Amino acid sequence: DGGDGWTRDEKETRVLPAGERAQLRDILGTLAFPPDEPRGARVVAKEPVDGRPAWVLEWTPAPGRTERLYFDVENGLLARRERLTQRTVGLVPERVDYEGYRDVGGTTVPATFKASYVDPWIGATRTFTEIQLGVPVDDAVFTRPAIPPPAPAK
Repeated sequence: DGGDGWTRDEKETRVLPAGERAQLRDILGTLAFPPDEPRGARVVAKEPVDGRPAWVLEWTPAPGRTERLYFDVENGLLARRERLTQRTVGLVPERVDYEGYRDVGGTTVPATFKASYVDPWIGATRTFTEIQLGVPVDDAVFTRPAIPPPAPAK
């Protein structure tokens, strides 16, 4: 609902603290393209992504932040998005690698997103087994399931 957030895995369902919700919004934002309007973008390098050559497109959308998109030289698909943000500790990278592209309704989309951050506990790999575009989603899908109380200490 924009104010609450939760996550569920094979072990538990838990409420997400505000910081994790903000990072999740950033991760989900990487699914959109273009991530920001790339004003002043220019090709700055040719670098490998997982051993494959990629053209690096770079721009500065805001002071203290640099965005980079890495496009596979052979197929032209987006291989990586990198955001570099200046913080008091230095330049902090956030990276998402895109893999497993497939045709979905005439559009080529990635099925796997690998998010990497400085904090190793936050990074994750998400692989979608089914992708549908333009399909309505029932709001009930986003309702947080009941979280059982913690077990009493023994």
